Amino acid sequence: MKYYWILLIVISSYAQEQKFKLHVDHSDKIIKLYVDNYQYCPVTLNLSYKLQNLRLLKPNDTSYFIPARAKKILLTKLERIDNNLPANLNFDDRYFYGFKNNNRANLHYSYHLPFALGASNLVVQGPNGVLGHKDQHAVDFRMEYDSEVVAMRAGIVVQVIDTLSTVIKENSCTVKSNMLLVYHDDGTFAQYSHFKKNGIVVEVGDRVQEEQLLGYAGNVNFGSEPHMHFEVFKGLVSKKESIPISFLIDYGFKIKELENWKYYTKYY
Repeated sequence: MKYYWILLIVISSYAQEQKFKLHVDHSDKIIKLYVDNYQYCPVTLNLSYKLQNLRLLKPNDTSYFIPARAKKILLTKLERIDNNLPANLNFDDRYFYGFKNNNRANLHYSYHLPFALGASNLVVQGPNGVLGHKDQHAVDFRMEYDSEVVAMRAGIVVQVIDTLSTVIKENSCTVKSNMLLVYHDDGTFAQYSHFKKNGIVVEVGDRVQEEQLLGYAGNVNFGSEPHMHFEVFKGLVSKKESIPISFLIDYGFKIKELENWKYYTKYY
């Protein structure tokens, strides 16, 4: 019996950017789909399949957790329905940093203020702020242009954008700014946003320590003055599941959440 086999895979923009690589192994009937994750953090990959003469062995198997820097992780298995007919494998993909249901997140961690020793900065918008923090536990500090931004917590840098001189807008909303994303050992992520152009001094893959210099504040934002945005995500970054941040202020005194329009100083 002669078998007809046509395999079509759509290579996503993520794969083209070398964020992951897909592999396909197949025998006469069983097809196995594998992935390599080049990222320095775990990711969630969602695939929307478009199949011709193929079926998933597990029909609802479309969302996958992939560990950091993992190689040849089995995603799913498919089988041909009729060996005498051509078969096509096609899919759309969505790719996210992190994972759902992060039960390892340390919700009581004491974060360092993200600026230099001796500096004092004003919180211009706190958690659930009306200007852009609705349902977010984010903090915006007014900071002088070119002032130092330091790591609130140790982790691995997983994303860096610092080539913008203005914010990219879509439907009047901010979709991209100069920012970096740091992955922590408990599965959480810290986002630092609004660096000046070419103002980030660390690279993807760097392990940064608490208080390490990350870059310099800018004014790539909608505001009339330089400020920096800080937010910590529990799991999937795409879901914007930010969590309250407890900070150490003054000489190391812990405070649960910072208040709007109040200055905070760092002496530790």
